[in-house]
Amino acid sequence: MAAAPVPMKSLTLEEARAALKEVIAAFDVPENKMKIDAAKAQAGDNFMLILQIVLPVAMQIQQMTIEKYGFDATQQGVTAFAVAVRQHNSDAEVATLATELKNRFLPPGVPGF
Repeated sequence: MAAAPVPMKSLTLEEARAALKEVIAAFDVPENKMKIDAAKAQAGDNFMLILQIVLPVAMQIQQMTIEKYGFDATQQGVTAFAVAVRQHNSDAEVATLATELKNRFLPPGVPGF
């Protein structure tokens, strides 16, 4: 039986900015930084390994913060968060923060937020 779809949640512009700042800060917590750096080192430049090793760690780090904004602490919740943030990509600050977040765990040139 398929999982029930996650209801679409939206963010105000201010919530999107604040949430992105908090998620980025979560990547700077020493324990999280150590985890993501180790995953990135293990994956190297191999895109399949990045998806298998780095992305799950990045999702775990994001899940710790997005619950505060009403998103489930699941893969679907992280996806819904990304969709909600994308609604504000025309805002220069959100676009910059989204790129900064993506760069914490994906190599340059890989599409993200």
